[in-house]
Amino acid sequence: MKKVIGISLSCLVALLVVLPGCTAATPWHVVIARTETLPEIVYVETGAAGGGDHGALTGLGDDDHPQYILNTLFDADTFLYATLDDTPVATSPTNALAALSGHAGAEFLFNTQQVGGVVDPTANQQVATKKYVDDNDVDATKECWFPVTRADDMNQTMSLPGGYINAAGERAWMPFYFPRDFGSVTEAVVLVNPLTTATHRFDLYSDYAANGEAYTTNSESDLNHDYSLIALQLYEIDVSGLLSTPVAGDYGGIRLHGDATNTPDALVIGLRIKYE
Repeated sequence: MKKVIGISLSCLVALLVVLPGCTAATPWHVVIARTETLPEIVYVETGAAGGGDHGALTGLGDDDHPQYILNTLFDADTFLYATLDDTPVATSPTNALAALSGHAGAEFLFNTQQVGGVVDPTANQQVATKKYVDDNDVDATKECWFPVTRADDMNQTMSLPGGYINAAGERAWMPFYFPRDFGSVTEAVVLVNPLTTATHRFDLYSDYAANGEAYTTNSESDLNHDYSLIALQLYEIDVSGLLSTPVAGDYGGIRLHGDATNTPDALVIGLRIKYE
């Protein structure tokens, strides 16, 4: 059945409600046109082929509207993203991760969830597990001990060997090395065992450098430094001020000189460096 009716658009809704023959079994089409005699012509066709059921429409196999997302794009492991022209495209998890890795500014937030299945790191800037950190003592504070290896008077007090300084100009040397995991000095001391209770004055020096540099690339000193010491009580002299700019891989040494004023009378035993 076909009818052509002149009607204003404001009455169109009422027409569709009461129009005879417009049921689920007899679907209808409405076309609106304009002529010189009638401002709006409503063309109503009932019982047209094709039906109102979307599944009965023809041509659904053609992707005529690429801007729409089709369920045929997806399976259980599909990610959706847009191309440069905003066309939706399905991709695999592998390709999605590769695309995200290309964005240097991308930040991954896990919302307090844990990350599992991580293997031990083999290169810088790789993620490490808690077990790896615990087993390898990563970022823990560490200490190194460097005994006196040379002195103008190598001597000892009982079981403690060292360099004996009891005259102006006498010296004791301690070489050191900053290992590859070195970050910064947290403590550096020279252990001495004074033989008399008095004020002991030392002049302290350091030199350190990396492989391929001049050995005096970094040279520091602390002169005319007095220490009030008690006989035969071990004492740590702070020498951290002589190690202001070392880096991992630096080699160097610290030496103590006896001063003519308040000439020391002590055994210099060694250097302890604590670092993180």
